[in-house]
Amino acid sequence: MQEAIGEKVAFNAALNSICAVTGCSVDQLAAVADGQALAFEVVDEVLAVAQAMGIAASPEACKAHVADAIARHAGHKPSMLQDLLAGRRTEIETLNGAVVAAADERSIAVPGTRVLLRLVRLAQARPAAAPAARSASAH
Repeated sequence: MQEAIGEKVAFNAALNSICAVTGCSVDQLAAVADGQALAFEVVDEVLAVAQAMGIAASPEACKAHVADAIARHAGHKPSMLQDLLAGRRTEIETLNGAVVAAADERSIAVPGTRVLLRLVRLAQARPAAAPAARSASAH
């Protein structure tokens, strides 16, 4: 069961955060090779952390699920993208944030996951900051 959970975290940390910061639906990640390549890099990073925690998740199986989702989930907007579009807080801290924290504890580099965490945090802060910025500029 731990393997399945690790793979699910990797799948979501990759697709949810990439779609959130790009505004792409899952299938639109196939528009350029970099979309799937970035997702695979995040999967590798997350599963390296999982393996360091003793969770023997399969990068190959997870990447196959990611590739299948990109190929078959036409128009699907992951929950993190939906939350950003609606001005709601996302699960970024529970996904990428938890992975980055666990990676830091183990001195494992997770550059893609870390950048996506920071970008989603920025995007998430934008709606809250927008009204304050508008009222400040009105004075």
